[in-house]
Amino acid sequence: MAEEDRVGFAYGTRDGHPERGEEAFTVTLRADGSVWFTVTAFSRPDRFWTRLAGPLVPVLQRAYARHCGRTLRRLANRPRPGGR
Repeated sequence: MAEEDRVGFAYGTRDGHPERGEEAFTVTLRADGSVWFTVTAFSRPDRFWTRLAGPLVPVLQRAYARHCGRTLRRLANRPRPGGR
């Protein structure tokens, strides 16, 4: 997906993955010049051991999403070659 002020991609899990679901990653440039990174995900356990993990799985998924956000923020604030 690509628009003038938004770009992103999505994917679904493959057969055999412990979770069954999809994730979408979108970067949006807003009118005020701010840049937003959005992760949208849904999943359900697809293996007995992920069902046993119960509420721990969403906690780990949120932690990973936050990690991705921190990493992108760090990369976006890094000085660019050529001073731009």
